[in-house]
Amino acid sequence: MDRLQLEEEIFKTLDILEENVSRADAVIERLSSFAKKPRELKIEAVDLKKAAEMALSFLEAELNYYNIKVEKAFAEDLPLIRADLHILEDVFLNLLVNARQAVEQNGKITVGGRVQDGELEVVVQDTGVGIPKENLDKIFDPFFTTKFVSQDSEHRPMKGSHLGLGLFIVREFIQRFGGRIAVHSEIGKGTTFCIFFPSSVWMKP
Repeated sequence: MDRLQLEEEIFKTLDILEENVSRADAVIERLSSFAKKPRELKIEAVDLKKAAEMALSFLEAELNYYNIKVEKAFAEDLPLIRADLHILEDVFLNLLVNARQAVEQNGKITVGGRVQDGELEVVVQDTGVGIPKENLDKIFDPFFTTKFVSQDSEHRPMKGSHLGLGLFIVREFIQRFGGRIAVHSEIGKGTTFCIFFPSSVWMKP
């Protein structure tokens, strides 16, 4: 790579970083505002696949750097839902950041959605370190964290990442749109967050 190409790559990377910092500031502001006082939501027809892809684009450089594979498994006939697009982007971003931090290099994150048993189910799954059983009922509590407390089969500490305050706010967002969230996890095998939206909040494209 010659000097000109190197400079172009550097400026391109700086532009991406600047854009991501601006987006991160906006996310933090929205989360902080919600924590203090719920703001007026912009309710519209939201495509959950689009919201997920917007969040993934924010993490693209980091995922590529750690060689983390992302699998998208959205059904083609997913209904739209009545919600706030940017808030749902924040929801996906929070879950994806947690997944990224829990996954080792060369790991995998799966994001998908389908309609099953009368509900729209959205899944964010990782092949990360997992969450201990005794903590699963606590991770949505404000300020609870599993960071650095997960253990492997020999009881050695493993790096975790599922931050309580973020997950508390994620659950609040989802409930405001008529949904619910559940989590399944196994130490050493990964964690799956499932979000369910009832047909009462679906919208036609």
